[in-house]
Amino acid sequence: MLIVDDDPPILAFLAEIGKYCGYDVETTDSSFELVKRIVETRPDFIILDIVMPKFDGIEVLREMSAEEVEARIVLISGFDPDLLNRARSLARSWQLNVVDVMEKPLSKEVVITCIETAEQAPQIQTKWKEPGSDQ
Repeated sequence: MLIVDDDPPILAFLAEIGKYCGYDVETTDSSFELVKRIVETRPDFIILDIVMPKFDGIEVLREMSAEEVEARIVLISGFDPDLLNRARSLARSWQLNVVDVMEKPLSKEVVITCIETAEQAPQIQTKWKEPGSDQ
């Protein structure tokens, strides 16, 4: 699980819950670092704060689409809930697997439920394959 948030207490809180749910967790407070790690490690689960300084979550989603990221993605924000829903719609139009959104402030119960729900979501396949191809 890869988590990005520019608020250190929230980042630590999400990492603790991710570990509690059985994930190996990597964290960063930098959108630039997140994009680099996505390319290097290809995580299967990403929690992304969409309101970040300098390089915001929408730009990160665009980069993730360009890299054909297949991870399950949960978007979080403490701003307008409509922003989360618009970001989810935009990401899905870019063929990203946004499985849920969470509004801040976050509670342990909500985060655990969100992670458990995301685990059950189907993994999408963004790369086009020939019918009958194994690749």
